[in-house]
This record gives sequence, structure tokens and C-alpha cells, in this order.
Amino acid sequence: MRKEYGKALRDRFDREMKARLPTFKPFKSKSIYLFPGERVYHRILENPIHCFIILVPSRKDTDEFTIEIGWSKPGRFPELGMRPSGRPTPERTEFEQAELVCRLSDFWTREDVWWPVGAVAKLDVLNPKDQMEALMARVKPISPDEANEAVQGPVEESIDRIIAHAVPYLDEFARFQEAA
Repeated sequence: MRKEYGKALRDRFDREMKARLPTFKPFKSKSIYLFPGERVYHRILENPIHCFIILVPSRKDTDEFTIEIGWSKPGRFPELGMRPSGRPTPERTEFEQAELVCRLSDFWTREDVWWPVGAVAKLDVLNPKDQMEALMARVKPISPDEANEAVQGPVEESIDRIIAHAVPYLDEFARFQEAA
């Protein structure tokens, strides 16, 4: 993700999380399991159990992001060799695991959903006609106002999905832990 979009994305996501999901606080960690540019928000169920929402900007040359959610019973950022590390199941057997990270999109599709931002988001890069326009959009300078406008809709949509899917799932995980 280009730095202009990345900065606007992180700033907008921070503001939306504070406004719409205030129980999730920014989580600072020097974990080797986090990549540069990622933002982590956590809610502590009871020490040491933590629930996480992770903003994952693309590390590739694409202007897009995804969201991951999960938990850690040891009270740290999940130390998993691979993220995502699992998927939600109807039986919730994953609630027995000490740590888990899944993609937010696992709740409504089997596809790996990424939210595109910017001019390229509106183009079909597989269409030869749009390929040149997409290439030109990649080198065009981006103003802070343009970047803020480009991330607004995708961030709002992703937060809506977090509220609709991730929060109820993590609440269910909390109830499971209390009953265990």
C-alpha cells in the first residue's frame, strides 16, 4: 500500500475505532508476529485473555487492506507461525485453542476479502483497457485530502462488518471462557 493511503487508513481507522468500538483499545507490542503498518486493538476479557482486531494494510504493491480478529489466552499478541491460523466453525471448537487469528471475511464468505482504496479500486485491472489507467494511477501523486476521501468508505464498511460479525463472535468467545 502506498504510504499516503497507509497513513490515511491508519488515522481514519483509529478515529472510527475510538468512536464506534471504544472498548477496543490500541495495543502496542514489539511482537515479531506483527508486520510494519499493522494496527492492533484489544479488549481484555479478564487477565490474561485478550481479544484482538487487527488492521492489515497490504504489504504488496496494492492499495488495499483486510481485517483479522482473534484472541490469546496467554495475554499477548498471538504467537502463531501463520496468520490467519484458523476459521470460525459452527460448533465453535476453535474456542478451545489458546490462540487464534482468522479473517473477518470468514464470517460471510470463503473468499479472502480485501478492501481496495483509491483510483485503482474502481478499475478492473484484468481488463486491458483499464490496465493503462491503473498503471497511471499508481504513479500519480496523492494529496492527503484525496487519501482521506479514498479510505473513508472502505474503513466505514469494514467497521460495519466488525460490528456485525466480529464483536458478536468475540462476545460468544467471552461467554464460552466464563463458562469453562
